[in-house]
Amino acid sequence: MKPRHFAYLAFLQLISTPSHPEELQSLVVATADGPPHMIEYNQSGIDLDVTRLLLNRIKVKPSFKFVGLGRARVGMKSGQYEAMVPTFLQQDESGFYVSTPVIAYKPTVFSLSRNQFSPKTLNSIKGHSLASFQGAKGYFGEAYSQVANSSPYYSEIAAMKTIPLLIYKERFDYAVLDKYIFYYYFRLNNKQRDISVFAEHDLIPAAFAAVAFTDKHLRDHFNEAAKGFIQSEEYKSILKRYVGSVSK
Repeated sequence: MKPRHFAYLAFLQLISTPSHPEELQSLVVATADGPPHMIEYNQSGIDLDVTRLLLNRIKVKPSFKFVGLGRARVGMKSGQYEAMVPTFLQQDESGFYVSTPVIAYKPTVFSLSRNQFSPKTLNSIKGHSLASFQGAKGYFGEAYSQVANSSPYYSEIAAMKTIPLLIYKERFDYAVLDKYIFYYYFRLNNKQRDISVFAEHDLIPAAFAAVAFTDKHLRDHFNEAAKGFIQSEEYKSILKRYVGSVSK
């Protein structure tokens, strides 16, 4: 081979090879502060860890901006952010493409085990004292509102971290809260703390969350990486990181 041909081939190889083959594409993901799903102070949480792990699989490195979910959606529409988490499932819109479900929220009714309550439906807890988070009536629908309105003592509490303690101290018969939020705060200082003192009543369907993207092709690529993830051991490991060992 003539020297100039060799040099030309070497040049082609140089320009076709990335200078940093392991460098990840960056992505700005908008979110909100809501432990244990999204934790601003250390950029972690169930939803963020899931999103980061799956994006890294497709060579994308997210940076998280904590702006609130309402502003996140508006910011995506204006091009300020390229993705947001969490968002709940909906039809795709131009500039707002929602992934397959990758996070499960588990609204759960809690009571003290020693009370031996065994409600089979939401209607079964009518007439009991009940605590939940602010806005619960609007979130869980008419059936829940009827239960709340029939309660002799119903309270929507701004500081969700106090709700497990209120049940533990028997200030209320029941509490309704996302399972992972409840155990996160109850076990905040000890992931081995005994949770058998509580009974769980699965009377409200799970809600599944996703990641929304401004780019449809990136969403589709993300979906490929996310197949089966929510049933995986990796997902269970992320949950355990924040709430310790609990049934999924």
